[in-house]
Amino acid sequence: MNHIAVVWPRFIEAMLRGEKTVECRLTRVRCAPFGRIAPGDTVYLKERGGPMRAAATASRVEVFERLTPDAVDDLRRRFSNGINDSDEFWSLKRATARWGALIWVADLRHVSRGPAHPPFHGRGWMCLDGSRGAALQGPPRG
Repeated sequence: MNHIAVVWPRFIEAMLRGEKTVECRLTRVRCAPFGRIAPGDTVYLKERGGPMRAAATASRVEVFERLTPDAVDDLRRRFSNGINDSDEFWSLKRATARWGALIWVADLRHVSRGPAHPPFHGRGWMCLDGSRGAALQGPPRG
């Protein structure tokens, strides 16, 4: 399956330099990519407010549910080197996150285009059907 992740430009650059190896999505509600991504899937990295910049393969995926502030602190202790995010990020997520997905990225490559997709309408992640390039509907897989 193909995915498009909307990412701040500085994090795309950090991934391309090998300084960020884990894409972290922590949310208040259950939403993609939670339960929708699997190792071997392709993740296109779209610059927030800009173009597609890179593509990667999800080499490992871990999902978390019913997160608490202590559980978020544990994720930070265990994975912060790969996630490479700010104290502000962790402070905000500690208070609000209840669902999470960690995606290890491998085989990063520059791209200037990605698959066709519908409008994002504020979403930070989109799951695509690789054969049609259309957004999937229905329950999360897994």
